[in-house]
Amino acid sequence: MNVTIWGGAGFLGSHLVDRYLADGHHVTAVDDLRTGALTNLAHVLNQPDFRFEPADPARTALSASRADLRIEVAPDASAVKIHAGPLDTRVARVFETYGPRMRPSDGGLIPLLIRETLAGEALSIRVDGEQARGFLYVDDAVEGIVRLAASPDACGASVDLAHPERMPLREVGELIARLAGVQLRFTQQNLQWREAVRALPDVTIARESLGWEPRTGLREGIVRTFDWLAAAGRAVS
Repeated sequence: MNVTIWGGAGFLGSHLVDRYLADGHHVTAVDDLRTGALTNLAHVLNQPDFRFEPADPARTALSASRADLRIEVAPDASAVKIHAGPLDTRVARVFETYGPRMRPSDGGLIPLLIRETLAGEALSIRVDGEQARGFLYVDDAVEGIVRLAASPDACGASVDLAHPERMPLREVGELIARLAGVQLRFTQQNLQWREAVRALPDVTIARESLGWEPRTGLREGIVRTFDWLAAAGRAVS
């Protein structure tokens, strides 16, 4: 199958590239590199089943005509459009995903807290740290997207992908601080991390129709993300 991924050099898009290549498909990544980076694809650039195309109207039209499956990833990785057929567009709404290749400047809370911890700064969450959020590791988000794209019964479906368990932000901060070997410090300004303006996710359709459940625990996911961001000074970008 020929798969074209718009935003394929970004955080979530590059992980989708990896998955579809691993599943034996021919993959084209299209990206204007405003929020993506070729470094996210460096490990696949020489693979025979992969092609990278800079985004421009002519190339985009040609790639669309050749694709059996077209995937469009939003710049902030919050939504994915899946074009599974001429009249079949499916949408995955992705909540609070995180993982390697995500930059602190991308807006995610976990990479921001890792950057602040490594820089010795107070964490940008309320002093009491009692806010709670659910965090979805990128591999689990990819699994949900792949299942949604492949399901014969999901024509036109819209599906929420999120981790159903909400974790107090104090516990998230404590875990990151332990990994960094520093003492946890909250901001003294009593700042409250922005709350999502959209409704809370409902993963019922993903569970019942796609058989999807997140598999990666928060500690495991944060360790992987921390190690990636800490390497080669990535946490400062």
